[in-house]
Formats: sequence, structure tokens, C-alpha cells
Amino acid sequence: MLNLDTLAEVTETNGPEALARAHRDWIEETLSAERGQREEMWTKSLAVGSELFVQKVQENLGVRGMGRGVGVTGDAYVLRESPATYGGNFDPENRAIAPNNSFFRDVFS
Repeated sequence: MLNLDTLAEVTETNGPEALARAHRDWIEETLSAERGQREEMWTKSLAVGSELFVQKVQENLGVRGMGRGVGVTGDAYVLRESPATYGGNFDPENRAIAPNNSFFRDVFS
């Protein structure tokens, strides 16, 4: 949930409409500059921002926030996603048996 008036104020834009236009311009600028590559800070984090913000998000997650690492990337703090769940480390071992571990739908028809 965002307070758009406050966000517009801290980004020094003239209200939510101007913020929306500025946001659209930032995205278009990034895409046209061919920087539209994935940035792990944004894609592999649950929260990005000030230390206080990241700690608050971690606290609000309760039990789900425990064990998630808080780190610093550039000038921002990040709350990392938890490590890979069960099965991620076994992909190479399971790859050989995967074709034998499934049924085609027409077998049961």
C-alpha cells in the first residue's frame, strides 16, 4: 500500500499525477538506454530502501521474516529472499529420473 501524496512529496513531484508521469518517463528512459536488464537488487529482494524500512518489512513478515538476510547494495538496504527451497539443490541428480517420474495425461483417459 502506498501513500501517493507522501511519495510525490519525497520525490519532489507536484502530486500523484505528476508522479505517475515521472514514473512513466523513468521507465521509458531506462528501456531506451538499453539498461532494461535485470537488476538483482530489485528482482531478488523482498524489500529495498532505508535500513529502517527494510527492518520494518522484516518485522512485519513475522515468522516468515526470520532467517532472511538484510544486506547493503550500493546505497540501499535489501531484505533478501530466503534460500532456495527443497529440491533446488537436487536438480542435477533428479534430471536423469525426471522423464521416468511423470505420466502422460492420455495414460489415464
